Amino acid sequence: MTQHIGMAMSGGGHRASGWALGTMFYLVHAGKHAELAVISSVSGGSITNGVRLLHFAAAPRSKKPARSRQTRHDGSHR
Repeated sequence: MTQHIGMAMSGGGHRASGWALGTMFYLVHAGKHAELAVISSVSGGSITNGVRLLHFAAAPRSKKPARSRQTRHDGSHR
């Protein structure tokens, strides 16, 4: 069974924006961002939600988080 997550981003200016951003970072690092099905936001939370839409709306949604590759100074990868 697929689990879905809903997120409510509250108002409160820059503090609400920071909280919403931190929560989204947590979902990405926990590998749960693909389960995020709906977001509701008001006021300060809408700032973060708007930025998220600008950067991620056009990107294809993946079930797996993208793995970053770090290039070492000698050209090899970790």
